[in-house]
Amino acid sequence: MLHTESVRALVGYIGERYGIAWRSVLASRLTWTEYSLYFQFLEMTGRLEMIYAKTGCNSVLDLEKSVWHESCCYRRKRRYDRAHFCRNLSRDGEGCFVAVQSWLDERAWLPAGFSGIRDFYDELERWIFSGCCDNGRRSSFWRLPGW
Repeated sequence: MLHTESVRALVGYIGERYGIAWRSVLASRLTWTEYSLYFQFLEMTGRLEMIYAKTGCNSVLDLEKSVWHESCCYRRKRRYDRAHFCRNLSRDGEGCFVAVQSWLDERAWLPAGFSGIRDFYDELERWIFSGCCDNGRRSSFWRLPGW
C-alpha cells in the first residue's frame, strides 16, 4: 500500500531532479519498480518510519499462504488445499489477503480433484464465505475480470 502524499512528493522530486516530467524519466529508465523506487525515496527522506510500522511479513498479504511457486519449490512441499488456506487463523499478524500468481502453470500447483483454476477459485470462495478464512473479519473475494 502506498501513501498518497508520499507518492506525490516522490513524483515531484523526480521531476525537479531531472527537469522533465516524472513520467518521461520513468519511461526512459525501465530498470525501476514502483515499490523499490517508492521505499528508497521514503528511506532517503526519513519518511518511512513516520508512515509505516514494521510488522511481520504476513501483516497485510499473507506470504506463507499465497501461491508464489510450484509446491515442490519450498523446503516443505505445499498442498494448496483448504487446510493450507485455513490454518493458523488465531495467529496474530495474519494477513488479510493471499495472492495466486497467474504466470504459474496451474498443473504444477493445483491440488488434486480440481478440474482447473476456475473450479479452484469457486471452492476457495466457498471456504472464505463459510468462515474458514476470515479470522473474525468480514470476508471478501476478488477475482480478476474473466475469472
